Amino acid sequence: MADCEGGKMAALIPCGQSKLGWNLLCNELVCEILVRLPTTAAVRFQSVCKLWYSLISSPYFIARFRHHHNHTDDDVQPSRIVFRFAYPCNCTRHSGGCNQCHSHFQIISNSSSLLRKVYGESAFRLSYLPCLPKQLRLEGSFADLILCSCLITNKIDYYVSNPLTRQWIALPPAAYDCLVQYVSIGFLYVEDASHHNKFMVVRLRTWCSTASTPCSWFKAQVFSSENWQWRSLVVSSPLSLNHHRGRNPLVAYRGMLHWLNSDCIVVYDPLNTPERFSRVIGLPFSIQIYPSEIYRNNYCFGVSQGCLRVVKVVSDEYIIGPILDVWELEDYDSGLWNLVHKVHLTNLIHNELFESLQSELPCFEGLSLHPENGDVIYLRLFNGVVLVNMKSKIVEQFYPINERVLFCWRDAFHLVDQAWPTALSLLRH
Repeated sequence: MADCEGGKMAALIPCGQSKLGWNLLCNELVCEILVRLPTTAAVRFQSVCKLWYSLISSPYFIARFRHHHNHTDDDVQPSRIVFRFAYPCNCTRHSGGCNQCHSHFQIISNSSSLLRKVYGESAFRLSYLPCLPKQLRLEGSFADLILCSCLITNKIDYYVSNPLTRQWIALPPAAYDCLVQYVSIGFLYVEDASHHNKFMVVRLRTWCSTASTPCSWFKAQVFSSENWQWRSLVVSSPLSLNHHRGRNPLVAYRGMLHWLNSDCIVVYDPLNTPERFSRVIGLPFSIQIYPSEIYRNNYCFGVSQGCLRVVKVVSDEYIIGPILDVWELEDYDSGLWNLVHKVHLTNLIHNELFESLQSELPCFEGLSLHPENGDVIYLRLFNGVVLVNMKSKIVEQFYPINERVLFCWRDAFHLVDQAWPTALSLLRH
C-alpha cells in the first residue's frame, strides 16, 4: 500500500512486534480501515487498546486521516456550531452578568455537526472540567477549541478545551481584582506550518460609563503559551477613546484582536506589539454608540465571510419598528465600510411556529453573525434564538431556551468541525 509504507508504519508499532512481518501487515490494514472511519468513531476507538491508541494518536495517522477525508469529502463543508451561554439569576445589572450567576450552555447547530452527534439535543455540558459547570464562563473560541474561565475567590482559572475529545489544559491562575468591573477577553490562536502552534489570552481592562473621560492607555494581562505565564502591561492607544463598551469579547481576525469601541474598532497585536494598540479603525456614523445607548445590548460584532462586520439594531417603534443594519469592513487597509443589509424586523416572514415574534420585536438583539453565510444572522429573544435570512427576510429556524428564567447575560461563539480534532498536546512547549 503506497500510503502506508513499511518504514513509516514500523515506527507506530511497539518494539517487541516491529520485526514480525505479519504484525506489520496487520497494522497496515488496521490503519487503512481506521482512516476511513468518521471522526467521532476514530477518536472513540483510541480507547480500544494500547496499539490502536498508538496508531490513532500518531502524527502519521492524523496526517493520513486528514488527507483522506479532505479528498473524499469535497462537497461537505465543516459545520459551524453556535454556543449560547447564559447566567440566570435575580441580578439586575446590565454589565454582562455577575459572579454569582449560574452558567447554562446550549448547542445551536444543524444535526450533522460532530458535537450535535455527540451531545444530541441536550444542553451542552462541560462537566469534565475540574470545576463546577455552573461557575464556568465561555470566553472565546478558535476552530474546535474553546476558552473557559472560572472565578475562585481572588483568582481566575482558565481552561483551553476541545469539547469533542473532552481534553483540556489548565492555564496558570490570573490575578483577580474585585474593583475592576469590566474586562474584555481575547483568545488568539496562531497555527504554524511546522506544527509549533501557540495561543494567547488577553484580559483588557475596560469600562462603560457615560461619565468616562477620554483615555489613551489601558491595563492588560497577557498570557502566552510560549512561556506559559501571565504578564501585566499598560497598553497605549494612538487616540483617546470615549465611552468604552464594557465587557465585549475581543474578536480574533488576521492574527490580531479587535475591540469594538464607541466610535471605532481598536486593533491589538499581542504577538508583535503588546504594549500598544496597532491601529484604530473608524466606524460609520450611523452605527456609532451614543452615551444613552451604552448599556443596551443592541450591537453585534464578528467575522463573516472573511470580513469584519458590525450589526446594530435600531429601535424606531413609533414609525416602522426595529431596523437591523449590517455594515461590513469592505477594505481592511483603507477602513472603507459598506452597508450590506438593512432589514425591517416587522417585515420578517415567519410561520405559525413564531406567532409570538411580533410581540417580542422590541426585544430583538443581535447574537451572532454566521461565519460562512453572509445572509444569515442569529437574533436573540427572551425565550430563544432565531436564525434569520436577511436576504429573503425569512425566519428559518427557532431554537428555544430550555430554562424559563430571566437571563442577565447571553452570548455566542462558533466552533468548526475539523477533519481531525486539534490535539491539545501541540499547545504546550
